[in-house]
Amino acid sequence: LIVQSKFGNHFIQTRLEDLAGGPMNNYDILFCSATLEHIPMESIRLVLKNFSELLAPGGVAYIEVDTKPDSQRDLPEESHVNIRPWDQWLLNIYSPGLPWTRDESVEASLKGQIGFPGFPLPDWSFTVARMP
Repeated sequence: LIVQSKFGNHFIQTRLEDLAGGPMNNYDILFCSATLEHIPMESIRLVLKNFSELLAPGGVAYIEVDTKPDSQRDLPEESHVNIRPWDQWLLNIYSPGLPWTRDESVEASLKGQIGFPGFPLPDWSFTVARMP
């Protein structure tokens, strides 16, 4: 409600693969949590490219991914189509051709935060990518 009161009701509903052609280089922050593990592997590169094109110069992307396999869950998550180890996610997120770089200083300051519920989630991994 706080964000809505400050910024209004402007929302865009689309598929992450279809973001091209929108307001590129326009956003300072992109928050992606518990999403990429639901995207088929063959679409991940396109989604990450679209994310990078949305960000303004100096913008940051907070990308959080659930990497816990169904074999380690009490109840399987049937909508997960792309559960992989975190090191493999990092290779995709920072693959050659994507313009952003990893901001490990911001990551370090976020680790262990407990003031905002679910940010970051204790069993998940996250990274912060910064545009030049």
